[in-house]
Amino acid sequence: MFKQFITSSLGRKYLMALTGAMLLAFVLVHMLGNFQIFLGAEQINTYAHLLKSKWPLLWTFRLVLLVIALTHMVVAVWLFVDNWRARPIGYDEEKTQQAGLASRTMIYSGALILAFIIYHLLHYTIHFLFPEYSSYAGRIQGTTDPVPDVYRMMNHGFSYLGISLSYIAAVALLAWHLSHGVPSLFQSLGLRNDAVSKFLERFGWVVALMIFFGLTIIPTAVYAAVRGWIPMR
Repeated sequence: MFKQFITSSLGRKYLMALTGAMLLAFVLVHMLGNFQIFLGAEQINTYAHLLKSKWPLLWTFRLVLLVIALTHMVVAVWLFVDNWRARPIGYDEEKTQQAGLASRTMIYSGALILAFIIYHLLHYTIHFLFPEYSSYAGRIQGTTDPVPDVYRMMNHGFSYLGISLSYIAAVALLAWHLSHGVPSLFQSLGLRNDAVSKFLERFGWVVALMIFFGLTIIPTAVYAAVRGWIPMR
């Protein structure tokens, strides 16, 4: 049953839409969690400690998220190859022009986003780029033991202009990806028609811009605060 579902074009589109929606939900939750940096060091360090203290759930969630992300990427490549093979010789140029630029570059923006995710994990999760992060320790209420000082890590990382700009550029790319991905999600699920098409296109851009400003305000504010341009807790 599942084999028939996954080998059908419609089934792969459904799977692409569902995994995309799950990844978008994670981005929103991740963004809201990171907003706690504006509440001060203790708040975001408490949040980080809470996640790490539930390590069985945390690692289960990470593994499930990894499966979802890999499924999304594999199906995306599968659909891209199918569409490429289906193109007749002398593919209609007018049809290509009618497809939006974001639509025609989804596979490429997705690949670049994957590269950034790997970089992000090496930076803040694995501490490969800055091994000293593993020794950053903070204090929070409710425990006498030192906890990972995520606040200091973020302040250190985003104090570098190149790192902050790379994060902003990656988020811009993600927003570009979502501007087409969100409307396509509804189309793949059969929820898009002529009556709501324009609304869904605008909704896609609203979601994309919300993600862009929500995620870029963090490196921008931290960089400005480290430079003494703005106050920050």
